[in-house]
Amino acid sequence: LMATLEVNDAHQRTQIIDSISEIFAKLNQAKAQSQHKQKELGSAEALMQFSAQFKLFNQSVTNALTQASSPEKCDEQLSRLTIQLEEMESQFSDHDEFLSDIIAKRDEVYENFESHKQALLDERQRKAQNIQDAANRILVSIQRRVSKMMSMDDINTFYASDSLVIKVKGFIEQLRSLHDPVKADDVEARLKNDKEQA
Repeated sequence: LMATLEVNDAHQRTQIIDSISEIFAKLNQAKAQSQHKQKELGSAEALMQFSAQFKLFNQSVTNALTQASSPEKCDEQLSRLTIQLEEMESQFSDHDEFLSDIIAKRDEVYENFESHKQALLDERQRKAQNIQDAANRILVSIQRRVSKMMSMDDINTFYASDSLVIKVKGFIEQLRSLHDPVKADDVEARLKNDKEQA
């Protein structure tokens, strides 16, 4: 525009150029204000969206903890929640202010599930120990009863059908269902050994 401006008067030419410069300055200022306003609105919307999703995620954590009734289910639920956090992190990756909240929440969720898992493992171990102790007491009772028997037929019938023997076999299955094959094998070996001794 300046190159094609055919005005010989330097004063008029300077005024026109100043006016054009002023218009460009106002235009640039309006663009900057518009971009700033758009960014502010985008940040406010992102904050609202993040707050809603974060609140929903907290409810998911509570729900997942109640559903995690075994150590194996703890791992499943933790894995599912970790994926949700990663999705949230990628969705709000442009907003650095949310990143620290997501990292803190990831650490908190991991700690909660690890302590819940450990509590479940301890409970499972106590239960398995109680079952093994009960089985050992019954095995002592079985030994006493079998020691009074005189014939092989009586012993075989006893080990095939007596309620105490059936109870011990049930304990063995319970120990296996509690993921404690060592205790299950120990009780089973003792039952077989007692039968052979009898």
